[in-house]
Amino acid sequence: MGITIGVKVGSANSVAVVASEHSWENSLSVGTAGLVGSGDFLDRVGDPVPVLDDRGQSRPAAQIHAEAVAALLTRLELTDTVDHLTVVHPDTWTSQAVDEAHAALRARDDVPTGEISWIAESRATLAAVEHSEGAFGQGLVIGYDLGASALTVTVLATGDEPRVVSRPLRLDSVSGNEFDRLLLAHTLRVTGVDAELADPGRASSVLDDLTRLRTDCRGAKEALSVDTDAVVDVRVGEVSTVARLVRDDVEDLVRGPITESVALIREAIASAGADQPGGHPVPVTAIILGGGGASIPLVTEMLSATLRVPVLLDPQPGSASAAGAALLGMAALGARDSAATEPTAEIPGLVPAPSPGERPLREIEPAPSTPVTTPAPRLSRRRRGILITAGAAALVLVSATGLSVGTGLVGSTGEATPPPAGAVTTTVAATPGTPGRAATTVAGADAGGRTADAATGTGTRGPGTAPLPRVARPSPPRRPVPRHRGPHRPAAARHPRPAGRPRHRRLHRPHHLRPRPRRRRRTPEAHPSRIRTPPR
Repeated sequence: MGITIGVKVGSANSVAVVASEHSWENSLSVGTAGLVGSGDFLDRVGDPVPVLDDRGQSRPAAQIHAEAVAALLTRLELTDTVDHLTVVHPDTWTSQAVDEAHAALRARDDVPTGEISWIAESRATLAAVEHSEGAFGQGLVIGYDLGASALTVTVLATGDEPRVVSRPLRLDSVSGNEFDRLLLAHTLRVTGVDAELADPGRASSVLDDLTRLRTDCRGAKEALSVDTDAVVDVRVGEVSTVARLVRDDVEDLVRGPITESVALIREAIASAGADQPGGHPVPVTAIILGGGGASIPLVTEMLSATLRVPVLLDPQPGSASAAGAALLGMAALGARDSAATEPTAEIPGLVPAPSPGERPLREIEPAPSTPVTTPAPRLSRRRRGILITAGAAALVLVSATGLSVGTGLVGSTGEATPPPAGAVTTTVAATPGTPGRAATTVAGADAGGRTADAATGTGTRGPGTAPLPRVARPSPPRRPVPRHRGPHRPAAARHPRPAGRPRHRRLHRPHHLRPRPRRRRRTPEAHPSRIRTPPR
């Protein structure tokens, strides 16, 4: 098995990766403008209107793309024969654009290859991530390609044959060029150069200095993906100073565009769910990052925190698509060789070695989401009152039961302890004549030694028994008479009635204690004789 090459031509950089059966052989990254003089032709491939190249000539965009691929392969300086070439194209290209680019590349004589295949960028990036992280099971993944010219979001169905599910969505306001512009404006503002560029005539004279400063800001942005600070030399016209940039500066500038890209991802997920059979959406298992902008740490952090889905990327996201294309080319060569090889007889007891293309299956489950439940209906006032009353009654019942148990109101069911000898006990004997009459007995006395008459209360002592001791009958307690003090005490307490005086006789009260009678005021209506007649 020979070598394969994966090639990707981007608007800013063009990458080529060489792979063999056992290892990565070589890789190369060159600016697209250095290959063909411009990088604005990718979106024009498939357009019948030609574009102007750097030399001012009118040519189809497909021919410019083929020239960039050939120039990139020439710079690799390969000595071995290339068995397979896989070219990566943007997800937004149509089948017509791919056919035109393939025909233009086949027409060139300086392409040292035999087989040429084309693959979408999101599919190639998925192959690179599966090679480093493990293969995915059945499900959906989101391809998030943050390139120099635009952001492209694609939904892919994973499995044995990954495929694009819905139409790729593109957003030009979120791109590496936009990040570079924001960082350039920030650098000019903090150094005070923006005030001197307010004059349009002076701004045109320092155009070359601004172009160089923009390139330096792009390098600082890429360095801040790994380091915490970077220094940029600012030399615009007569101004020469140094600007120190930290990672927080870049994150504050790109936070808004990244937040805007989340809405594009949600739109892509919604369209992919509608395209599934039966209208049942399949859960998204991961987000695959690609492009040079994917190396910004804030991108991974915000997407993971906002969408609650694992975010994966290749160790080198800028060249991930080219590496994935080389891996897919190697898999195509392996399938071709295995189909051409004649089957041989199996040797008993010999276990075949695993194929290098086989990778462990990596299942990724999305983060759990908090279920949203419908709140229970609120009870009416009447039901709440009934529940409160029932709870209070139950509390009172429990308290009363505990009080009765604690104070001994509930009798014990066990055997009673016998009283000491000589103690007086009272028992209730139910007799036909006097039911429930109490009988007094003495503890320790013989039950058969003394008989009593229930009617008279007298008894006779049996022979051979000792006389019972006399026990004084306790008198009932007397109710104390309340003693009232002051003039408001009852009359019976102030003047006790003599024994021979009847109750209905009026008590004698002193004169100073008798209440004074109230005089009734008489009106003229009550006495007509007192009415005065006015004189005539």
